[in-house]
Amino acid sequence: MTFFAFAHKVKWITTYRKDDKLFRYSIEISENDLDDYSSILMEREEKQYAYGEYSFEVVFCRWEKRLHQEYSKYYCLNGAGVEKYKENTTLNNKGDNFYHSLYIRSRVFDDFSFAKTSGQYRMEIVGKNREDEAFKYLKRELDKYIREKRDPFIRTSTKKFLTKLEEKDAYPNYNLNHYHRTHCDIHLRQGA
Repeated sequence: MTFFAFAHKVKWITTYRKDDKLFRYSIEISENDLDDYSSILMEREEKQYAYGEYSFEVVFCRWEKRLHQEYSKYYCLNGAGVEKYKENTTLNNKGDNFYHSLYIRSRVFDDFSFAKTSGQYRMEIVGKNREDEAFKYLKRELDKYIREKRDPFIRTSTKKFLTKLEEKDAYPNYNLNHYHRTHCDIHLRQGA
């Protein structure tokens, strides 16, 4: 099941108690809600990775704009498709509008748990953790993958940006023949 197929069925329910009163809230995602996101989904690709006995289903999404003012993230889902962990990707704050998300589903994340220690999230020793070779392998591969996805995006964005500058006549007019003659004259006078 893909992430989006899973999301069509998802419903979060939370409860909390305050002043001896029980409050219950639920959040549901419907197909109409997802359609709102599809309008800003610029690219989507599914990939498979494997390490030893573990497999990883990865969905890469590139967005037109930042989602909910969040940085680009890796979302780690367990075998049942439940989010267990998320963290920023390595390509945040580059100023290039390369907004992306990677949804990673694997049973590797079934036993992942986190404890807060001295201001940072650390994996508990129980179950799989960040030091496992499978997790390290996946991080290396995904970091490489998003860099490969970013390169053509940067080339295309740069061309669009330069075209806009040309359309607005933002470049000054140069007489390249005059520049070349002047530059050569100065270069020759300096004895080079």
